Amino acid sequence: MTHKWDGQRIGYDFEMERGRVMGAMETLSWTAFTECGKVKGFFGGDDVGYLDIALGSFLRSIMALEKGKSVKLLDAEELPPVGGWAARFLAEESVKGLVPDGDEHLKNYEVATVRTSATPAA
Repeated sequence: MTHKWDGQRIGYDFEMERGRVMGAMETLSWTAFTECGKVKGFFGGDDVGYLDIALGSFLRSIMALEKGKSVKLLDAEELPPVGGWAARFLAEESVKGLVPDGDEHLKNYEVATVRTSATPAA
């Protein structure tokens, strides 16, 4: 890990972390989705299941990260199973309104970044 200051914490290499996340997303996409969901609409098969809910709770955070860092993690072209699942999950009637908005996550992240990067008073 390189030790450079990126405005948030020492030792954070965004590109290295992005590579790790994309590796996990690829595993999730091609292994977990095809095995658990049997290549149907959701990890639970035809309907939203426990794994869909667990992973779906992170969707807006991931989307906020994508927007804030100008990266694409849920790319439907690169990872079709997970990219398509994310769109289906967010469009599902049973979860509409329950998953917080990505812009709200981004706003909270920016506020937290300002708070943690401010120099404490002596």
